Amino acid sequence: MSIILFYCNTTSTASSIVSDVEAGELFGVDMGTTSKASSYSRYALVECTQTRAASIQNENPDNETMEICLLYFDADSFSDAATSEKAWYLRGKLP
Repeated sequence: MSIILFYCNTTSTASSIVSDVEAGELFGVDMGTTSKASSYSRYALVECTQTRAASIQNENPDNETMEICLLYFDADSFSDAATSEKAWYLRGKLP
């Protein structure tokens, strides 16, 4: 799995990234059914396969509108994840 963090110029750009992923296509890349996205303020986060993440990066979205940080994760399961990955996963489960 991969995570792409977008830092956008506006909150509406961040929200539109989430909407596009939910609709199934981001920057011309088919997001399939397993991709997820969320946003907060001017940040948008997309979780997708490495192949899709590479395709999004290759599409080279307008860097005047957003900055991209791409993170690849090798862990296929919670047990294989690094300590920081486990901590952030569990933090997301907090009520």
